[in-house]
Amino acid sequence: MNLIKKFLRLKETLYGFLAAVMFQLIFVVVWLSGYDGVSERTDQFTIGLLNEDELLGAQIEERLEKLVPLQITSFSSAAQAYGALDDKEIQMFIHIANDFTALLKNEGMLNILYHIEQAAPTLTKETMEKVAMKIHGD
Repeated sequence: MNLIKKFLRLKETLYGFLAAVMFQLIFVVVWLSGYDGVSERTDQFTIGLLNEDELLGAQIEERLEKLVPLQITSFSSAAQAYGALDDKEIQMFIHIANDFTALLKNEGMLNILYHIEQAAPTLTKETMEKVAMKIHGD
């Protein structure tokens, strides 16, 4: 017990406790205030769409624009879409393959690929995953 009292009376110990408390206060005030209103700004997310199917692709694109409350950008090639994803211009891109209609008719399978930016913050990735599940469910 005597050792603890001596330890707490040292100047360095008090400075250490003060630094720890100040760090926590600065973290709460500065860092966490940057997250204020993040969930209200999810409508600013952008989804890229690569539509290679000529038959049902246009209808799916129209339905997506009505279904998803996010901005949608169309791409003409996978390289462009991956480039935009890497440059963080879009948070996810949806690839509707050219055999979409054929697979749907013959096998009843949907051939839609979702590519989500993995370097994005957790909230962004979770939002994009929810959007993908909503699109795939509807």
